[in-house]
Amino acid sequence: MTAIDSSGLLRQSVHMMGSGPVTKPGARPLKIGLLVPQTGPIGMFGPSALNCARIAVEDINLVGGLLSRPVELLVGEGGGSETQIVDEAADLIRQGAEAIVGSHISPNRSALVQAIGGRIPYVYSTMYEGGEHSYGVFVSGETPEQGLRPLISWLAQRKETRRWFIVGNDYVFPRASARLARQYVAQTGGQIVGEEFAPLGQKDFTDTLTRIQSTRADAVLIYLVGNDGVYFNRQFAKLGLSDRVLRAFPAACENMLLGIGPNATRNLYLTSSYTRPARSPDAVWFEQRYRAAFGTTAPVVTHHAASCYDGVLLLAELVKSAGSVQVAHLQHASDGLVLNGARGQCVMRSNHLSTNTSIVRAEGPDLKTVEALGEMQIAAPDHPIRHTRLV
Repeated sequence: MTAIDSSGLLRQSVHMMGSGPVTKPGARPLKIGLLVPQTGPIGMFGPSALNCARIAVEDINLVGGLLSRPVELLVGEGGGSETQIVDEAADLIRQGAEAIVGSHISPNRSALVQAIGGRIPYVYSTMYEGGEHSYGVFVSGETPEQGLRPLISWLAQRKETRRWFIVGNDYVFPRASARLARQYVAQTGGQIVGEEFAPLGQKDFTDTLTRIQSTRADAVLIYLVGNDGVYFNRQFAKLGLSDRVLRAFPAACENMLLGIGPNATRNLYLTSSYTRPARSPDAVWFEQRYRAAFGTTAPVVTHHAASCYDGVLLLAELVKSAGSVQVAHLQHASDGLVLNGARGQCVMRSNHLSTNTSIVRAEGPDLKTVEALGEMQIAAPDHPIRHTRLV
């Protein structure tokens, strides 16, 4: 990393993390395992997420580390299969990781939850389908309740969308999100006129686009991740559909818009808890911090990357509040915990951070905030989060 204004950074870090004990000389590092995608369907999200996690660790260490110990980041591949990510996590734990932060797709989360079983803390930082209430699993990523529902409602009110076509990848995140979308669309008086789910890695969406045209849909809800979303949206615009059919694309980010192309993003909307053009004080500081560390040519900070930064800080705040890295202590300290991170002030309830949600619209390769909606919480689960596995 390049040199930065350490005095200014230290003031900001103290504001975000609070003052604490100074790292003891010679103290054993507290190792955090990070699983980010460097390959696979969402590999494009990995570089900026990794950069943001490194900044988070540096910020934590500037104010004395955790439990008077310096924090060290161990990085593993989060873009492989379920079996591969479990093996990666096991390797990080063998190297001494006392907690895991993951930015990866939902099947890999489920595999890790089963493998870790509440033995060590696990922070999941990726946007996902909701419903994860496992003991010792703490979520900084957005859920459909926080993002998709207000997006569908806003488009129905402001753009009079009524006929929706859903297209997504064929795995749990898109399918579970689509089930919720049916409820949200029905609540606005709209209807679903078609659904299709494609295998990960599909590049040709000609048949799907033909069916979208035949249904006379006025909006398409897109749950295609990574490169799949890039290919679909390029072909969508090439057919001229973007002039008359709105797109709701919750997983979109600036990296994807660059791939789609500046002339192919017309009438594309999403919700986000972090958008650079909004220029909130937190986002302005974080952008400056990021560019000072990695330079102007580094991958752009997206809401996926900002969520990874907040995920590492969330773990740190939990440890600091609990005075321990033990799962039982963190679980006890979690409800009501306040985090001041890259996405502003968020509060943890039911193991999920709230989000400061805004409606945003694509403008070429950038995202422009249209309307700030405010803080979004998730509903509490039906049953308390308890440890049910033997460890």
